[in-house]
Amino acid sequence: MRVRVRLFGDVATLAGRLEISLDLTDGADLRRLLSAIDQATDRPVSPSLLFDEQTILPSIAMLINGSNVLLGAGLETRLRDGDQVAVMPLISGG
Repeated sequence: MRVRVRLFGDVATLAGRLEISLDLTDGADLRRLLSAIDQATDRPVSPSLLFDEQTILPSIAMLINGSNVLLGAGLETRLRDGDQVAVMPLISGG
């Protein structure tokens, strides 16, 4: 299956690109996608997004087709062919 990933802000800077199209095995989850991003960019992108192997940093938003993965299964969210994933740092301030 093919998944399109859009990267924003510091995440894009770290990855060295704004967008990646990845071929993944059917039934791959978000955790597998992050590993594929690291491999495709040859950079350690996923460690900057995760608190630990199970938890996305609170300063990072990950959306699949516009829906926040934290409202569902998080890193265990299964991907489907044609999904669009957005990974972005949240902006805060006053």
